[in-house]
This record gives sequence, structure tokens and C-alpha cells, in this order.
Amino acid sequence: MKKLILITSILIFTCSFSVSYGISDDAANSFEEFVSNPSEYDKKEIVVEGIINKLKFTSAEGEQYTLFKIEDNSENILHVYYQGKHLDVKKGSVVKVVGEFLKKKRYSFYSFKNVVKAKDVIIET
Repeated sequence: MKKLILITSILIFTCSFSVSYGISDDAANSFEEFVSNPSEYDKKEIVVEGIINKLKFTSAEGEQYTLFKIEDNSENILHVYYQGKHLDVKKGSVVKVVGEFLKKKRYSFYSFKNVVKAKDVIIET
């Protein structure tokens, strides 16, 4: 019985880990791929690396947010938001973002295209 519980626990942990953080081959595509084909990546997990060109720290209803735009060498832009705290990043930082791609995100009266709801932001420089 204990072995069954242990095996079940390991399987659940392994499956949930691969679903939460498993990155498909498509996830490593370029900004241009995401911008050109947003419907194909909508609500899928992606990994993208770029340079922060605009940055804003804000909060709403007691929740802190870090909002920024990242761009690649071809000046393709993705909007990124990280919920939960203000990240220790600055304009010009090179970051790797892991998160959910959204072709459109509405906030109040505003609508944004090509947004990444970041789960993790890794500062490269």
C-alpha cells in the first residue's frame, strides 16, 4: 500500500512538473513567430529572451506588478507582466521569460496584443 502511494505521488509530481514547466519545441521560436502567428501560440507556454526597452512598476488592489516590453534584434516587441512582486530589473536588461502567451489581453478599457503572463523571469545581464 505504501509503495502504491509512493509511486502515485511520484507520477503526479512528474506529470504536474512537465505540464507546468515542460517547454515544447515550438516554445523556443523567435519573437517574429509569436508576432506573426499569435493565434497558434495563444494560451501556450513559451520561453523568450529579449532586452527590456520599457519598464513600469505598479500595483492594483494590493497586488504588485512588474510591466515591461521586451524586444529582439529585429525590433519585434512583446508585452510582459509579472504578478506578485516588483522584479529587480532595469531598462536594458537582457531577460529570459517563461510564461503563457496571450494574443490579446484586456485590462479595464485597454487592450494589448502579444502579451506574456510571466511565471518566471531570469535576468541574463
